[in-house]
Formats: sequence, C-alpha cells, structure tokens
Amino acid sequence: MGLKYLLAKVKENSNDKFKEYRGLDLIAIRVNEDKTPMILRPIKLDEMEKFYKASYNSGMKDMISDDYEYCVWYLADEDCELQCSIDINELDIIREINKEDLEEHNRNFEQFKKDHKFEERKKRLEEEERQEQIALEEFNKEEKIKFEVPATKGKPIVEAVIYKNIAIHNNLDSKDDSVYKAITIYEGKYKGRKITSCSVAKYKNMIDEIRDSIGNKEIEESDSDKLQEIIRKY
Repeated sequence: MGLKYLLAKVKENSNDKFKEYRGLDLIAIRVNEDKTPMILRPIKLDEMEKFYKASYNSGMKDMISDDYEYCVWYLADEDCELQCSIDINELDIIREINKEDLEEHNRNFEQFKKDHKFEERKKRLEEEERQEQIALEEFNKEEKIKFEVPATKGKPIVEAVIYKNIAIHNNLDSKDDSVYKAITIYEGKYKGRKITSCSVAKYKNMIDEIRDSIGNKEIEESDSDKLQEIIRKY
C-alpha cells in the first residue's frame, strides 16, 4: 500500500463548499491513488486557526457543538472519527512532506494546543469523569422503586430513583455502569415519557431547575419549551 504525506494547496477556484479552505497549505495523506486524500491540518500556526474555523463553519458546528473551543479540541484529537477529506481535483499538489515540514508542524501544533488550552480542558474533563464515577456509586446505593415505563413498547419495568416526582433510571439499552441516565415523567398523563438523558452527576441540578421553572405540578405538553431550554444546558 502506497501511503504518501503531501503538501497540498486548496485551489482558489475550488468548489464553493471548500471556499473557506482556499489558499491553505495542508498536509494531505493519500493512500495509493485515492481521489479524496485525508486532510491532517496546515503546517503553519496562523493557517491552523483558519483551517479549524473553516471546519467549524462548514458543518462541524452542527455535528459537534456550537462551542468553538470545544469543537476545535474535539476535531484536533488524533482519535477523532470526523476527518476532513478533500477531492484531489480541488487541490494543487505541491510536493511530498519532508522532515523539516513535520518538525515545523509539530512545533506549531503544540503552540496551537497551548493557545486553545487543550491541557486545561483535558484536566477538567478528567475531573468531571471522576466526579461522575463518584456520583454513579452514590446513585447505585440509593433506594429505588420498580417503575413500569408505559410510554414504551412492551412496557418494560425499570428500577428508578424518584426525585421531585421525576424518575431517574438506566436507559433501556444501557447498563448499570453508564453515567448517563434516563430522566422520565413519573406522574400524570405523560407518565413513562422520557424527557432526556443526563449525567448522573447533574440530574438533580437539572430537575431542580425544571421544578423552579414549572412548579411541582404534572408535566404537560405546554411545558415543552421551558423544558428544552433547561435540557440544552445539560
């Protein structure tokens, strides 16, 4: 298998969907004669910023998050499954990448990650994961009731914690060790209807907000907009 690391410039007359990438010098990874090389990122620091802004504006904002910094952090991860590809006809192949190019790229990418506080975000996420595991252990110890989910086909029975007349339980397709739990209406006309899934470390805060917003009454269709506004935060 022929694997080549190429330096390629996006043509100024490229398809409009690549217009924000025009003029950027990118590291392109091509296998054999693949017509759509995978794009790593630019070599130069200022072009890295332009590249990720272009990715954000061209669809990643909707697919990942409208938080630009989170989106950049997600896309720049080496294990990210959302890799940019550009048709070979939209590129001018300049040459193969050399050792000096890679050294410059690595140096600039490290600076880019510092500028966008990648390490701080990594530590924050690790701490959130630690807190979620603590919350999960506490949740598993809490008293639960058996709760039929009548709004679901087959009316399965789950074991749920009831908090402010809202049920919190495993999603029907997940296991006890999942930190994301189903948040389900426990009373009234819409009993058994799932509202959302939420981290086990945050569900009480979310439900507190819901109750502060709509009161302790039964949840109704008319509450939908208020619920969605709160759910988006979590």
